[in-house]
Amino acid sequence: MKLFKKLLVLLTMMAMLFGMSITSASASAQPGLAIDGKTISISSSYGTPFIDSANRMQVPIRVIAEKLGANVSWDKNTQTAVINGTIKIKVGSAAINTASGTITMDTTAVIHDGRVYIPLRAMANALGFEVTATNQNGTVCANITTQADLAQNIYVTSPWLKSKLGNVTVIDVRSAKDYDADHIQGAINIYWASLSNLAVKQGENGWAEVLDADALGKVLGSYGLDGETPIVIYGDPATGWGEDGRTLFTLNMAGINNACILDGGYSAWVASGLAAKSGL
Repeated sequence: MKLFKKLLVLLTMMAMLFGMSITSASASAQPGLAIDGKTISISSSYGTPFIDSANRMQVPIRVIAEKLGANVSWDKNTQTAVINGTIKIKVGSAAINTASGTITMDTTAVIHDGRVYIPLRAMANALGFEVTATNQNGTVCANITTQADLAQNIYVTSPWLKSKLGNVTVIDVRSAKDYDADHIQGAINIYWASLSNLAVKQGENGWAEVLDADALGKVLGSYGLDGETPIVIYGDPATGWGEDGRTLFTLNMAGINNACILDGGYSAWVASGLAAKSGL
């Protein structure tokens, strides 16, 4: 969580220093969009991205957020777009309020052709993604990067995990009771104790230490963890004591280095408005 907040501060500073300029372009430049290198098209009925007078690529919030796997609602009374239940963008405001802090844009959210627009970089950053851009022959192409290198990143966001369900192994390290009550779809429950030496009494030498290599390998194998499929671990920072971090450390000791932690844990997943799945 701390790492994501530091990233959020850095992104906010970048937004203020560089004015959210996507690249050197003019208002007449033609914008193009891609997600992880794959070009996306947007029907004009959902709004049309454009380059504004300050060289920012402005995009309609709803269609971009939904293409990134997010849910969007509209609060008519406050003129606020709400993404995943926690990200709030109010028309006329320069602030994007998120569960991890506030991103301050150098412009304000505006209504254009009946749609709410903000700079693309701000949109992507609010969801925990980054943007790169090129300008070739008057065409500005912005690429939103959602792929995470789990060998380099300790944390991933809830939207990122939602987009990868089915392609990653999700480990719930909360208690069996909490897991049975509700959990992320497809998650397996691995409590820290099953990876630890509890053969001796608490307080005695060796109690709660990570299992030796052979025993640990057998336990991890019984869960189908082979070190090939990326792993996302989550606990609940609101009620836990760091089980997710201990499990990540344990997996690293076993030579599994493609695991990371869900930023904010299960609480963040629920707060983001992403569906949980009981009993699976």
